[in-house]
Amino acid sequence: MVLIFGYLAYDQLTKVKPDFVLMVLTDNEELQKKSAELQTYLEQFVDDENGDGKVTVSIYCIPVSDDIDDMDYYTANATKLSTQMQMPEGVMLLTDAKANDYISAEDTLVNLEQLYPEDSHVREYGYYLRYTDFAQKIGYSEGRLDRDLCLSLRKPTEGYKSEAVMQEYYEYAKKVLEEIMTDLDNTEPPADKPVSETPETTEQTTEQGE
Repeated sequence: MVLIFGYLAYDQLTKVKPDFVLMVLTDNEELQKKSAELQTYLEQFVDDENGDGKVTVSIYCIPVSDDIDDMDYYTANATKLSTQMQMPEGVMLLTDAKANDYISAEDTLVNLEQLYPEDSHVREYGYYLRYTDFAQKIGYSEGRLDRDLCLSLRKPTEGYKSEAVMQEYYEYAKKVLEEIMTDLDNTEPPADKPVSETPETTEQTTEQGE
């Protein structure tokens, strides 16, 4: 028991606390393989928040598929997602329509359209990435990004045991998102961007399913 507690104490003392966390909630395997590239891209917008002399961005990939609630392997993903959603650090999410449905976007995510009504890439709870050069910046070469892939922010939850802490993480994540939006909005969109097509939202996906 002494050895176990000693190891746990050592682990907590030596564990590097990331300066920023991004949760990737999509079953797009090729995108999940780009964790290192996502880290590198985000690091340019993140400061040394923990004061250890370097910038550390953690990418938590949790596939959200139709089978996420099934037993065995998929139960682990549902548990991981539930656990991370209880933590205050992971405010910024990279999601698709399926993930937004699963986490009840209208209850858990900030309505970015209210914050940035003039941004053409913003629809409801997401900043949509397909018609930016996000794919090129992270070296995603598996065709075009899905239309429903977007960046979003979790709401600071009222009554949450670490609400004040989460509010701080939210304000910082909002600043990082705005810097990303500036970076992507100031670049030329892909040549295939149609004039009238809009990003796919959770509501649109539901209507198509019906």
